[in-house]
Amino acid sequence: MSPLTRLDDELAVLSRIRTTTFHRDLEAVHGSVPAIFAGDPRAAVRRVVAALRGLWDAAFAPYWPGMRAVLEADIAYRGRQIAQSGLGVMLNGISSTVRFDGRVISVALRDPVDRTRRTDGQGVTLVPTVFTARASAPVGDAAPLILYPARGQGAMWERQQVTTSAALVGILGRVRAQLLTVLDEPASSTELGVRFGVITSAAGQHLRALRAAGLVSSTRYGRSVLYLRSELGNALVPPAQGT
Repeated sequence: MSPLTRLDDELAVLSRIRTTTFHRDLEAVHGSVPAIFAGDPRAAVRRVVAALRGLWDAAFAPYWPGMRAVLEADIAYRGRQIAQSGLGVMLNGISSTVRFDGRVISVALRDPVDRTRRTDGQGVTLVPTVFTARASAPVGDAAPLILYPARGQGAMWERQQVTTSAALVGILGRVRAQLLTVLDEPASSTELGVRFGVITSAAGQHLRALRAAGLVSSTRYGRSVLYLRSELGNALVPPAQGT
């Protein structure tokens, strides 16, 4: 299963929210329950759910495959970073506004209110997002959570430009040479399609060809297949390009 949830599941959970929790969360954000939510709280929740679904359909659904690819790639990268360098390196690298000293995670927020909390065994949930340039922490008394900017979110809006050697292009062709060059970190065909402006099926075809030649390896992660340059592939990519 992917760590990324489905909108329908999230809206189903919201539709069952307790009235006391609904009002408490509104007060935490607005200071009081806004007048628009006065009256029957269940009707207010239904309006919120309908509005969120409408917003999703109009503003997010067309771009969700690319967003999901960026988010899944970030999660895979953070997991790999923990395995290679440790938790501290990963936490200190998620945002310039997050610091971890081995005991305490500090998040520099614009909100002046002190939100110091003990985790008390709950842990901290890290959530990548493509809608912020700095880390944030939601209000409320749910389990501790930090939102942070996903790596590569700029790829959502502009095609990536990669410099490849003429020799590598001559052997593999332009697209496959570019794919091999950037695969020093795991990525899916969907993510790479977004980054290079090609359809996912075309990116997948190129990646499978590279895998068949032994130049990349692949592993399944949730609903995605992640590709990574192999040792043989590393030998073909000049070090200056593979960084």
